[in-house]
This record gives sequence, structure tokens and C-alpha cells, in this order.
Amino acid sequence: MPNDLLNKVAHRLGKRGSFIVEQAGIANQSFQAVEGYVMLMLEDEYGQRTSPFEVLVWFADTKVALIGFADVLDRAILHIDMLDQRLGWLQIDA
Repeated sequence: MPNDLLNKVAHRLGKRGSFIVEQAGIANQSFQAVEGYVMLMLEDEYGQRTSPFEVLVWFADTKVALIGFADVLDRAILHIDMLDQRLGWLQIDA
């Protein structure tokens, strides 16, 4: 999650707190992150929402929030159609 959200969303720090992420396979590339837990819910285009759930996040110097595998994608089926429509969606059963 972008660093600017660190002071805007309720969270609790993770065990690592602030740490350096070494990017494997990319020489001399690393970035600092803060590990934390936040509560969130997912909403689809029709306004349907999941129940709130807690996820582990890294706050880092980015402008875009990315969804990681742990705590989000491991509770859903990820559908990707790159051949015909070039789109994807999550299927989360209640």
C-alpha cells in the first residue's frame, strides 16, 4: 500500500515493523517497507461487498495499491482471460 496511507488507515504493526525488501534477480534493487495489518472488504462493480477481513500489508513508496496472494487471493478463485477479452476477476464465495 502507498506510504501515505500509513497515517490515514487504522492498522497494527506486524512483527517485522520497518524492513528492507531485497528484490531477487534485480541487481542492487531494494526498498523499505513497513509491515502491518489492516481490515478491508472487497466490493464489486455492483456494490456487493465481502465481510470485513484482516490482511497483512506492506506500506511502501508506491502510488498504486497491489493485491498480494496471502490473505486476499488465497480466499478466492482468480479468473484471467488473456486470450480473448484480456480481463480478470476474483470469484469470492460467501
